[in-house]
Amino acid sequence: TRLTPTASQSRSENPGQCRVFRQRSKSEATIFGLALGLTGTPWQVSEVKLDQEKGRLDIHLDFPPGTRFAHPTSGDPATIYDTRDRTWRHLNFFQYECYPS
Repeated sequence: TRLTPTASQSRSENPGQCRVFRQRSKSEATIFGLALGLTGTPWQVSEVKLDQEKGRLDIHLDFPPGTRFAHPTSGDPATIYDTRDRTWRHLNFFQYECYPS
């Protein structure tokens, strides 16, 4: 992944000030996945919805079909047969209430 300065920051009109770089090719799902610590897990961000009027950010999580999770008592890989949707309140994301589900 390449980091490139934004157009206004690539010029040296403000010498000595911090330069801001934007990372290319990171989707919002990838960024929220990194922020939630999903790296190395089967969980993925499947959808992100921001409702500015309600001040609410919904982050929908899912896992690929056929994913096996550790059994709660034995720790052995276990097949998932059914799931249920849940939503919980997370810490705010800036001024937005955050609800992973």
